[in-house]
Amino acid sequence: MNFPPNVKPEKSAYVQLLALAGYALAGVFVFTALGFAILFLMYGSKVFEPNALTGGNPEYLNGLKIIQICTSIGLFLAPPLLLAFENGRKIKDFYGFGKPKAEWIFLVFLIMICSMPFMEWTALINQKMILPDFLKPLDTWMREKEEEAMLSLIHI
Repeated sequence: MNFPPNVKPEKSAYVQLLALAGYALAGVFVFTALGFAILFLMYGSKVFEPNALTGGNPEYLNGLKIIQICTSIGLFLAPPLLLAFENGRKIKDFYGFGKPKAEWIFLVFLIMICSMPFMEWTALINQKMILPDFLKPLDTWMREKEEEAMLSLIHI
């Protein structure tokens, strides 16, 4: 006697979307806590001081990178993997991963190359933008923060 394989029916898209949102929320909290645990092992209790991770102190730049990596993994990588695991299917089958066609890869690179001048143009417009007088304090603050970020990147 042939029995059909034990296949779970696929959940509706709304239930999967809700599960994915829940996994993303939980992943952010769990992986951020994991990042802070790593920082605690690296820096000790100094990492919990109010101004430790604001970006102004070059000593903690690597710590900020660790927090960013952990949070990104918890928000963007772990939830889709958990969703595929919950549905009981292989990740490759669930998301339809396959070997990419050479034409599509060529098209992606062509779009990237063609969009570079447009991206440069928008960056130049952004730099030349002048805010109205009532937003002058915001403009000054943003330019100071840009300069601080550039200086901290130079000192790395």
